[in-house]
Amino acid sequence: MVVNGEIYHGAGPASEIGHIRLERDGTILEHRCSGWAVDRKIRELISSGRPSVLAIRSPKRKSCEARSW
Repeated sequence: MVVNGEIYHGAGPASEIGHIRLERDGTILEHRCSGWAVDRKIRELISSGRPSVLAIRSPKRKSCEARSW
């Protein structure tokens, strides 16, 4: 995290960028971009039956959390 042009060093987790609000309805960055969010989206695509590169790359996996395969 950068504050006033300097890297901010705090104790422990100094910032939670995942909690940056994206929309007024309360949607935060973590809801869209975290590994859990990617996993949920892949599961939704698989369940829908719609063709998707993400769904094709993750058949029969218990978890599709974002990672290198």
